[in-house]
Amino acid sequence: MSLLTTLHAARRGITVASEGINIVGHNTANATTDGYSRRDMTVTTMYPLYRNGAWLGQGPNRASFTRSADSFVDQNMISTAGSQQYSKEAFDVLRMIESKLSDSTPGSMIESYREFTESMRNLTNEPDDPNLRDLVVVYANRFTNSINEAAEFAVDIKDSLRTDMETTMSHLNDKLSTVANLNKRILATGGSISAGDLQDQRDLVIRELAEVTGVTVRFSPDGQANVYMDGHVLVQNENYREMEYYEDSNGDPQIAVRTDAGRITVTDELQGRFGGRLNAYEKVDEMLSSLNDWATQFVSDFNTIHQAGFDEGGNTGLDFFTVNSISPASSITVDAGILADSSTIAVAGALNAVTGFPDAGDRDVLDLLIALEDSATYGSTGVYTARQELTNIYTSIAVQVREAQDNYDLQSMRMEDINELRASISGVNLDEEAVKLMEYQASYEAASRVISVTNMLLGQLMDIV
Repeated sequence: MSLLTTLHAARRGITVASEGINIVGHNTANATTDGYSRRDMTVTTMYPLYRNGAWLGQGPNRASFTRSADSFVDQNMISTAGSQQYSKEAFDVLRMIESKLSDSTPGSMIESYREFTESMRNLTNEPDDPNLRDLVVVYANRFTNSINEAAEFAVDIKDSLRTDMETTMSHLNDKLSTVANLNKRILATGGSISAGDLQDQRDLVIRELAEVTGVTVRFSPDGQANVYMDGHVLVQNENYREMEYYEDSNGDPQIAVRTDAGRITVTDELQGRFGGRLNAYEKVDEMLSSLNDWATQFVSDFNTIHQAGFDEGGNTGLDFFTVNSISPASSITVDAGILADSSTIAVAGALNAVTGFPDAGDRDVLDLLIALEDSATYGSTGVYTARQELTNIYTSIAVQVREAQDNYDLQSMRMEDINELRASISGVNLDEEAVKLMEYQASYEAASRVISVTNMLLGQLMDIV
């Protein structure tokens, strides 16, 4: 009877060693798999049998498979992923609009404004010079085009952000459904080795959710993951709620969680790419509003002075610029009459009473137009010049870009630290796995030898009987 017990114990030894070798193989094959958590096997001894006045050992028993993971570390990784992508998306979007405004970029609105005002100063030297007048028109047109391009680019960015969020929403809800389904499958495994693979898959999906919207997660002892947005449940066990994109009365994008009672708006609490995009959307919208205010005031101020002057033909000045009140920055342009004939630029302040034409060299109105440079009436507080306010509009975006870059760098460093910590907890060390493999191999060979010897002894015993 003891020989049979020994045989069974050795068989269990082979089984456990085989399972251990399988675990090592699984770990080794997934050493570079993103999101993989190392598998370990817990081995205990079987409870001994009492036979014929003696306790007989029954060999080893695989107690459980374990997934090497730390829920606190994983929660921090998910949270940091949302913050990191928030800053990255805000930086990427704001950097694009900054390049359109930069005072150092050729053809930018600030540089074009400088060229336009400089051309008017050059005209003061020879107010009657047709070539200098033509240059004023050229640079004025170049300047208005740069304003148009900056404003239209801002509008395009806003439209693109809205469209992207709307079209991505169905994909986002698919991920929520996937998490709920994986929760269900994990619970159904009853803690088998397949549960670890499913948990790895689910946690990767949750991280993707965090990168899009920013979420928090709580792990339950049975392996379930409950996902939240601003304290509102998105996934609970095998159930989930969808998220929704909509636009408010102003046409601004909003994100909400659908509930039985209706939608709960979570726009202000979003992290991830959506949060970064909404932050950038708001900053671009503010920039566009400031640019529209600037264009409206500048055109009004410039035209008022220009209309009081006289051109070379003795005619009162035209509107130098035209603008649409609905979208001033997108529509500001040089008046068609001035574009067609630079002699209609009204630089003179009066007509000669005898000739009915401006005196040669009269630049009184031109001087007033140039003096607008020093008129500190722009901005929300009305204390900046036109050039200063244009610079302020650019600087506001530039500051946001630097802040987003700094935040992204900070979150990236934090993510690196978390990845290192997770690797130390959940990562696969190939050297350690090689040692385990040799140990399991030795156990397998020893158990096989015991079986071989036991079979031989049993055969001899049968021969005696």
